[in-house]
Amino acid sequence: MNVSYFQLIVHADLPVMNYYSNKKEDKQAFYKASIALLTFLKSMEKKVLPYSVSFVLPPVYIELTETEGYQEEITEYLEKNKWQWEEEYSYWLRIDRKITTGLKKLISAHKLEILATTASYTSMTALSTKNGVKLQMETGLSLIEDHLHSRNGGFWLPNGTYTPGIDLHLKKSGILFSFVHHSTLALTDPLPVVEGMPVKSPHDLCLIPLRQWAELGETVIEKISCLKDITKTQDTMNAIALSLSEVNELSAEIGEVFGENETLMPLSPETYIRQFSDSLEKVHISSSAFDQEKTSRLLKDGKNYAKLSFLEKEIEAWRELKLPNEAERVVKQLEKEWLMAHAVISQKDYQDTFLQGFYDAADKLSSFLKGDIDNNWLQDRERKQSVFLVFPSALPKTSLPLMKKGSKKKILLLSWEYPPNIIGGLGTHVAGLAETLARQYEVHVITAQDMNKNPADESVHESLFVYRVKPMHHREKSFLTWIGGLNLSIWEKAMELAASHSFELIQGHDWLVGAAAVTLKDELGIPLVTTMHATEHGRNGGIFTEMQRFIHEKERQLLTASDTVIVCSEYMKTEVSSLFSISGSKLHVIPNGVKLDKKPLQNPAEELGLDPSKKTVFAIGRMVKEKGFETLLEAVTMLKRDDLQFVLAGAGPMFNEYKQYVSLHGLEHKVHLIGYLPEDKKNGFFQAADIVIIPSYYEPFGIVALESLLFEKPTIVSNTGGLKGIVEHGKTGMLMEPGNTGSMLEQLHSLLEDPLLAEEIGRNGRILVEKLFGWSRVGDETSRVFEETILNLRMAEKASLKE
Repeated sequence: MNVSYFQLIVHADLPVMNYYSNKKEDKQAFYKASIALLTFLKSMEKKVLPYSVSFVLPPVYIELTETEGYQEEITEYLEKNKWQWEEEYSYWLRIDRKITTGLKKLISAHKLEILATTASYTSMTALSTKNGVKLQMETGLSLIEDHLHSRNGGFWLPNGTYTPGIDLHLKKSGILFSFVHHSTLALTDPLPVVEGMPVKSPHDLCLIPLRQWAELGETVIEKISCLKDITKTQDTMNAIALSLSEVNELSAEIGEVFGENETLMPLSPETYIRQFSDSLEKVHISSSAFDQEKTSRLLKDGKNYAKLSFLEKEIEAWRELKLPNEAERVVKQLEKEWLMAHAVISQKDYQDTFLQGFYDAADKLSSFLKGDIDNNWLQDRERKQSVFLVFPSALPKTSLPLMKKGSKKKILLLSWEYPPNIIGGLGTHVAGLAETLARQYEVHVITAQDMNKNPADESVHESLFVYRVKPMHHREKSFLTWIGGLNLSIWEKAMELAASHSFELIQGHDWLVGAAAVTLKDELGIPLVTTMHATEHGRNGGIFTEMQRFIHEKERQLLTASDTVIVCSEYMKTEVSSLFSISGSKLHVIPNGVKLDKKPLQNPAEELGLDPSKKTVFAIGRMVKEKGFETLLEAVTMLKRDDLQFVLAGAGPMFNEYKQYVSLHGLEHKVHLIGYLPEDKKNGFFQAADIVIIPSYYEPFGIVALESLLFEKPTIVSNTGGLKGIVEHGKTGMLMEPGNTGSMLEQLHSLLEDPLLAEEIGRNGRILVEKLFGWSRVGDETSRVFEETILNLRMAEKASLKE
């Protein structure tokens, strides 16, 4: 299935300067536009979206909303018209009468991303000097940073008015991408080889093709058809722009249109650039705009734009001089008058007399620079203008609060599962390891969030932080596409963290996080340690299908790129070395660990619904072929004893097949298939068990075996993989041949017929686990490997410098 990507953009073209107008109709238009904004923010708060919406509003409006005058007027208007906007009034009070509070909440919840734009929301093509461009751009960026503490790499060109040379100014300000009308990309030089793809400008600014909502068609069917045409080419990226009124009025239609297109996936432009930057073509782009009606108005307003151009050039001339403090104050006010005049002329409707007031003020300020300064007039003018108080500032370019500083090194742990989201033993291992490593390091874990919940950041304690992200394609049925989306989200969160944290090392767990791990290693310039828990070859006894070949190759890429590889057993070391030609010096064997503080229940069998008069045989694991549960079920059919009950716990693709087998052979009175078993209930079943069986065909380590031995349970394990390295037959457990029903029954009878032997094996097993597999020991071993890896990288860097 071809997949293309999109970014939804909502632009709020608010009549900001109407706030300063004395005309009643101007004020009414301003109030209604502000209420429309509240309607949008309120609805976004309630929505559960799988992606962030890009949002644009005039930076000057953001600053205006922070003033007491604005807050009082909007409150008064809402109170008078509460009958009409009751929900908006309730929301207004809930955000403490501050638009910025509502915006910050939505940004924090990853529902909105604020795009930068010019301070006055004016067209970049209306500017004529470098100083004017810089003032509009950097003031706009500063207003957003100061009031919302947010900044990403995107810039919205009002009305999409692009002209060659703008890309240089944007790149100098740290902007990564912007948007141009899609038709513009059909006129580039040279023409893109792949139609519909974003392109790079001559100064490496990524330009993304944009369509306005109305352009998609008049009906829902037409819009869906248009989007399907857009997605014909693999890996394209398009932006869809809607006005504030369109979003508020057509919310259901928008959901219907995007819900019908499974090949169009949401993706942030920054993530797209990171993944596809190498394939973007560099072209020369002609001038363009979204709305020709607005462009025509620019020509119609030529006289006013000429006046502003002359004023802009005058300001630039004064800025080239070294001015005394008083003159500096006058020039600063002159810049404000210019910014406000641009904000007026950028609106759809404005009065010439209103605009003239700013021209007159500018003329008066110019006269101050050539003669005496009227301080009373200047002070009064400064007091009346409550916006453009924030000029370019140097804020950290991250919306994250800085973490508490300490002396511990910081490491990134990447894992697709982590409690309470447990699929198999990998998640349990990562959780135990993270807790242990946090004694020595500041550990930051990035993992997948429950699909029914929003992304969340959690501070477990002062040295352990867990970030739960949602895959970009979390509704995708294809597992490989889902994993690709998870890696994009992990990378995005890691880069966000890296803006405020200096990480020393990355640890990735299995191929499932490999793409993110390898990319982060290169971008952050830090070593990568990979823990390989199993291989696709080992799970399937070879590589037979296209998917298996794909995963096998991803494993190879990850292990080749890793600085160090950790495996859990000598068996796995041999397997990884032979399959992927990994040198022995790069491989380290560190066994999995297990918590040693297992708390017993009072009456486990009765509490768990088991028959206390029968002996319990317990088996747990993912219901997949390699775990060998069919061998256990076959053995049950051959047993003629009624004093045994078998409990099989776990979920997976084979669960229904096993359930049918139990029903077909009439084993319901003997076999309890209980499905997925949460961590908090697992210990109870281990305690209630008389014997534990682990019949796997393939088991690189076998953490379940450790948990069983920890409860002093006589345990039967397959003579394969890491299991045979844990159990010594007849002393710490019993070994059976994988897939051999007769061998399993032989070991089971031995334990049932000799209770003293079973008890002794259980005791010996507990001693073994306490001695070799406690998390403290595993943590110390892992820490040693980490430090050795970091040291090796530093030595290599020093050696390269000498060369």
